[in-house]
Amino acid sequence: MAEKKTKKPETDAAPVKSGGGLIGSVLTAAVAGAAAFAAIYFLPQKNPPQADGGTGEEEAAAYSGQTHELEEVVVETTFVALSPMVVSVGRDDGLRHLKIGLSFEVAVDQAALLSEQEPKLRDVFMSYLRAVEGQDLEDPAFMARLRAQLERRAATVLGESFYLKLLITDFILT
Repeated sequence: MAEKKTKKPETDAAPVKSGGGLIGSVLTAAVAGAAAFAAIYFLPQKNPPQADGGTGEEEAAAYSGQTHELEEVVVETTFVALSPMVVSVGRDDGLRHLKIGLSFEVAVDQAALLSEQEPKLRDVFMSYLRAVEGQDLEDPAFMARLRAQLERRAATVLGESFYLKLLITDFILT
């Protein structure tokens, strides 16, 4: 018996690449951009504009019986200065002195109460300032941290909503 030999045809063709090349990338980007534009443009808005230029909030408030008017609260303020404090800072080897003046911006009706609480304020301020390192006081960026720490201590004595602002009016390091 004779064996029949069959030859497989040889192909030198390169495998087909998938991905589309440059045209596929551009087409994909265009389709994605068009889809994003359509989604933003055609989806309903939360408060669509009305024909008269309003957003419909007035009508909704009138329907529910509520009106949202912003009330401007004007508080008359005054400044109450504490008597200046002189504190020893640093260790025994380089003892220095800090003279600091503080003022509070408070509502006019609270000025008398602040004067009554001055001894307590001076006590908590002195305790904190005595613990501050001398080199910290020389750093210009420390002033904001110092004010924040003094405000925190004032809030413990006076209450969170008592005063409006603490001002450092004098700061002399000798």
